[in-house]
Amino acid sequence: MNPSILLPCRMGMAMVCASCAVLFLGSRSLQGPAEIAIGAMLAVAGIWLLFGVRTRVMAVIATVLISGHAVLVGAATPVPDAMPLLAAVLSLPLALFGGGPFALYSKGWREIF
Repeated sequence: MNPSILLPCRMGMAMVCASCAVLFLGSRSLQGPAEIAIGAMLAVAGIWLLFGVRTRVMAVIATVLISGHAVLVGAATPVPDAMPLLAAVLSLPLALFGGGPFALYSKGWREIF
């Protein structure tokens, strides 16, 4: 696969995570502890995706959080209907091929310690 597509996918997925985190944390109707926890986890996943840390794992975790919440809650979710599909489309190349050459540590954390 062309590695130039991985950077836009990673940045797009980070934006999806950040916008969903803002929607979860800024929602006045659903301010339960579960929404706060999901918003915080999506904010962390977005930051990690932005810097390219553990891209495959973070892309899958973020997609599962966004899609799982949309499936479980249904119409009461503050996330627009297109976000789970957008997250799945953007995370597929990241889950298959990793973060690309512009990741913070492209070879993983094993070689650092």
